[in-house]
Amino acid sequence: MKRLTLTVVLFLIFSITASLVHGKDAVTYFAYPHPPESLPVGTPRANYYVEHFWDHCPWKSAFSSNRKMADAFMDYAEMLPLANRDTVFISIDRLIDNVKKRPENLLALTRMAEAAFYSDSAIIPSDEVYLPFAKAVAGHKKIKGADHDYFARQANVISHSQEGMTLPPAEIILSDGSTAVLNDTTCGAGEYVIIFDTPGSSAAMMARTRFAANIAARQLVDAGILKPIFLYPGTPDKSWWKNMATLPQSWTVGAMPSAPDMIDLRIQPTIYIADSSMRITKKFMSMPLLIAACEKIIQELNHSGQ
Repeated sequence: MKRLTLTVVLFLIFSITASLVHGKDAVTYFAYPHPPESLPVGTPRANYYVEHFWDHCPWKSAFSSNRKMADAFMDYAEMLPLANRDTVFISIDRLIDNVKKRPENLLALTRMAEAAFYSDSAIIPSDEVYLPFAKAVAGHKKIKGADHDYFARQANVISHSQEGMTLPPAEIILSDGSTAVLNDTTCGAGEYVIIFDTPGSSAAMMARTRFAANIAARQLVDAGILKPIFLYPGTPDKSWWKNMATLPQSWTVGAMPSAPDMIDLRIQPTIYIADSSMRITKKFMSMPLLIAACEKIIQELNHSGQ
C-alpha cells in the first residue's frame, strides 16, 4: 500500500474523530463502526474501523442503490492506508465473500474498487489492494464474456508487474528474428531499464531519445551498470525495426507481443526499473528522474575516484 502524506493522515484521523462525535447524526448508507474510546487514535482505531466497517451493511438490498453503496465503499477505502496490511486483506476477503454469490453485485463492487484503487483518477492508487477484486471476477464461474475478459486481463497484468515482483519470462522477438526472454539476466547488469514503446505516441520516442543521448546514462551502460531494454508491446511492422536501428548496440531492442496482457502500460512513457535479478524496483519511472539518478551516480563515482 502506498504511504500517505502527513496532511492526508491527519485528515483521515480527524474524519474518524468527527464520526465519533456526530454518531447518529452522520448521514451514511448504514451504521458505520464506532471504535472504542479505549483504542489509541491511529492504526488501532483504523484497524477496528476497517475490520467492522461492513458489520451493519444490509447485504440483501445493499446494491439497490449503487450510488449510495459507492459512497460507502469510498469511505471504507479511505481508511485502508491507515490499517495494518493483514487487517486490510482479511477485510477485503470477507467483503468479497459477502458479495460474490450475486455476480452482478460482485461486478458492481469491483468497479467501485477499480475507481478507488486502479483508475487514472484513483484517490488511493494501489495495485495490491485492487488485485483481490479483479481476481474474484476473473475466477467467478458465472461471470463471462467481456466483463470477465476485462477484469481477468487486469488481474493478469497486476500479477506480473507490481513492484517487488520478478518480471515474467515472456518471449521477446529480436531484430534478427531470434527470440529471448524478458527476464534474462545473463548479461550481468547491475540494473535494467525497460522502456515500452507506445505506438502513435511521442512520449516513448522522446524518452528513448533523451536516455540514449544522456552522457551519464551512456557511461553507466558502457560500464555494465545499466542495461537498457526497449520493447514494442505487440508485433511491429518493418518500418519500426528500421527506425530502431539507430539505437545504441548496447541496448536490447525487441518486440513483446504478450506485453499488453502481462505488463501494466497505463502510464506513458512506460518505464520500469529492475534489479540484477529482474525484480521490479520501480514501476512507472519518469525519464527526468531516471536521468537525474544517472547523473547523481556518475557524480558520486567520480567523487569517490572509482
